[in-house]
Amino acid sequence: MNNRRAPRLRTFKSGTISLGDRSLDCLIRNMSATGACLELKGTATIPTSFKLTIKPDSLFRDCKVVWQDGHRVGVLFEPGRSA
Repeated sequence: MNNRRAPRLRTFKSGTISLGDRSLDCLIRNMSATGACLELKGTATIPTSFKLTIKPDSLFRDCKVVWQDGHRVGVLFEPGRSA
């Protein structure tokens, strides 16, 4: 069952997960107006919320982790907190 609020479109964009004093590169596998699926280069534990930079578009989104399975992470974009 698909519980997404908006349909996701496949993408292949680079991104950066900001974790305060460090960052992780990621690949944005699919994205909608409300969230995305991120692929990490390896398995990593990330906090439940973080800032995502979508590099090719120079966009920033505050994210909340909805699920994590190995090297893939599903996030919800937090409304009203993007730049």
